[in-house]
Amino acid sequence: MPVQRTTDCCIIAPPQQQEETAVIVRSNSTSFDAPHFRKLSDSQRERIHQASLEILERTGVVMDEPEAVELLRRAGANISEDRRVRIPASLVEWAIALAPKRIVLCDRHGRRVMPLEGNNVFYGTGSDCPNVIDVHTGERRPGTLRDIEDGIRVCDALPNIDFVMSLNVADDLEPTTSDRYQMRTMLSNTTKPILAVTTSFEGCVDVIEMAEIVVGGADTMRRNPLCGFYINVAAPLHHDAESLKKLLFLAEKGIPATYTPVVLRGLSGPITLAGAIALANAGELAGLVVAQLKREGASIILSGGTNDLADMRYLGDVYAAPENRVLFMEMGHRYNLPLFGLGGCSDAKLPDQQAAAEAALSLLTETLAG
Repeated sequence: MPVQRTTDCCIIAPPQQQEETAVIVRSNSTSFDAPHFRKLSDSQRERIHQASLEILERTGVVMDEPEAVELLRRAGANISEDRRVRIPASLVEWAIALAPKRIVLCDRHGRRVMPLEGNNVFYGTGSDCPNVIDVHTGERRPGTLRDIEDGIRVCDALPNIDFVMSLNVADDLEPTTSDRYQMRTMLSNTTKPILAVTTSFEGCVDVIEMAEIVVGGADTMRRNPLCGFYINVAAPLHHDAESLKKLLFLAEKGIPATYTPVVLRGLSGPITLAGAIALANAGELAGLVVAQLKREGASIILSGGTNDLADMRYLGDVYAAPENRVLFMEMGHRYNLPLFGLGGCSDAKLPDQQAAAEAALSLLTETLAG
């Protein structure tokens, strides 16, 4: 089902274990030899890592959730009156070393179908697009719950789709509760792993409880997680209360979660790639520290410093620009932690040649980057 970004798709991928000229990339039971694609050298990755540590230690991040601030205070972070937290580099390195290097997502039946380790790569849909192109009329219109239901059923049947997200927003429902209906629709129409998104902390609690009921309880969910959770953070240096509450709740529950503050280069962060990655990566590492302080060994999926380019002519997000991709994935590889990537995307307004080329090439580069 085409959506506004015509083939908006995501990749969850685990870390690169070691540098090599060829790797094995797996989707389901298929494996094939492929070259490995990189843009950064080891020394460049290290410089970006050190820059991220410098940002956290000297500039710090504002955190709007008192529990997160208190956890960091007890761990030795410097706290200012404006809730600005300056995190020592040693604490960040401790959290990186402690975080699990392997996360396994399961299907409805408890089968461990998505081991995020080694060079495995898994593919799934995107989420929360506001509009769809109606497959029957060709009309571009707001998405509905029925669109999600139809799309998830198709995804459940497609052998190369490993996990699902909600595809689009259900515009025909009340916005404050639509995320629960989207989760119910996914649970009802596929047995594949789910990456959930909610607009509020209360929604996060509800959808995790729904998944626990489906699999047979909280303990079963912790052992064989049917779903992970995607958290979008307000900004790398300003962590909103909702995102931090979700992070703390999921860490305590033992549910895998992403924690992703995105930099829009030129608007919300540096225009340079290296500067933007260092800033966004610092925000992710701050979340990693909070999660490990809440529960040592909390499962966190990184993106490595997600950033997009702002077109200064009209201030739009050039979402599918090739320079946006691969670089930040390499920081996740630097930490040897599971990754969430973005591929199959397009800035085309129609399912046309541009959409096909951008979707194919972004999938290719992201896959080869691991």
